[in-house]
Amino acid sequence: MERLNGLKKKHADRLRRCGEARSEMELIDKKLESAPIPYVKASTVFPNTLIKFGSIEKLIKEKLFQARIVAEGDKIVVGNEIIS
Repeated sequence: MERLNGLKKKHADRLRRCGEARSEMELIDKKLESAPIPYVKASTVFPNTLIKFGSIEKLIKEKLFQARIVAEGDKIVVGNEIIS
C-alpha cells in the first residue's frame, strides 16, 4: 500500500508539472506569434558561406550584395534589399 501511495503521489506531481510545462509552451507560442520575423542584413555574402538559423541551414553558392536573409519555417530565404 505504501508503494501504491508513493506512486500515486509521483503521478500527481508529474501531472502537475506537465500542466505547468504546457502553460509555459502556450505562453511562448503566443509571444512568438506577435514577435517580428528575425532577419540578417549583409552588405556582402561570399560564396561557400554556410548560413544557419537554429537547425536549418543554407549554403550560399554565389556572391551576394545587399542581402536580406530570413528564416521562414524550415527554409532560409535570401533576398536583396538596400541597407540603410
